[in-house]
Amino acid sequence: MSDGSYSPGSQQGPVPPVRCATSKPTAVIADDQASFSSIVTRLLQREFDILAATRDGVALLAAIERHHPDLVVADINMPLMNGIDAVSRARAVGSLEREACEPTAVVFLTNHDDQILLERAIAAGGLGYVLKPRAAVDLLVAVAAARQGRRFVSPPLEDPAA
Repeated sequence: MSDGSYSPGSQQGPVPPVRCATSKPTAVIADDQASFSSIVTRLLQREFDILAATRDGVALLAAIERHHPDLVVADINMPLMNGIDAVSRARAVGSLEREACEPTAVVFLTNHDDQILLERAIAAGGLGYVLKPRAAVDLLVAVAAARQGRRFVSPPLEDPAA
């Protein structure tokens, strides 16, 4: 008979609750370039607990499903599955919607100042679209906006909703 408690590795018992209120919000980062992933980690680690840093879209999808983070910062061009497809799949199976919590905020990173790619990223649920050369200036602004449910797009691109 179970006492209702959960212990890692147990086959029975309730599923652990999704983390909603912690001392720090949580984040998952995905970028196939280790050096850029390190930059993103340094920019975010003061305000976020970084739960995973992945190098491809398949690993990103698995990390989202495992951790249910408050924030996902994902490169668009990655091996095995691009960031847009990984986020779309996570959204389709409900991994970005969290009971009794705000949905996971998603910010995409890219080198491409391409309006069509921007529109695909927004359609996938991204609220931020940050050009990598502008990451030092734009990433934290984009993250703050996304966490408030607002969109941020790095210039020179224009938000299609604006």
